[in-house]
Amino acid sequence: MVVDIKSGAGGAIATAYVAKVAPDGYNLVMLTGAHTVSAALKKNLPYDAVRDFAFISTVSSFPFVVAVRADHPARSLADLLAMAKRKPVSFTSAGISTRWASC
Repeated sequence: MVVDIKSGAGGAIATAYVAKVAPDGYNLVMLTGAHTVSAALKKNLPYDAVRDFAFISTVSSFPFVVAVRADHPARSLADLLAMAKRKPVSFTSAGISTRWASC
């Protein structure tokens, strides 16, 4: 087995690569939740997230968490959401395209 890491763009670089190579069973991609998020939010992906792949197994699962600095005034998710409704908040994510965002 050879692992060829093609990181970046929330997995879209590796996914596009595997979508374009011959379907010989030797090129596999480990997809994350970003695969479905990318398909829902991006219109210009160089692959079809459903038609170009055959899902064969779940490898692992993990919880998502929301965290703030220890000195942040939000002490609960409800606090944080209320603050975000009053004034935009900045956040980081390992999600879509893995970049800093603001909402």
